[in-house]
Amino acid sequence: MSEKLKSFWEDVKRTIKVASKPTYDEIWQMFKITIIGFLIVGLIGFVFQLAGSLMAGAAHP
Repeated sequence: MSEKLKSFWEDVKRTIKVASKPTYDEIWQMFKITIIGFLIVGLIGFVFQLAGSLMAGAAHP
């Protein structure tokens, strides 16, 4: 168990050493991609909701 913990700790130290703080441009790009993803998922949900509402309305004239 101690060997696994030591190996994990070495991996953590190596990752922290290699990691760098993202630049403003990288953060802005991630923000835009996230917003576009939310909009796409929301649009798909809206289309399904609209289709379900139209089908339910057509079933009961």
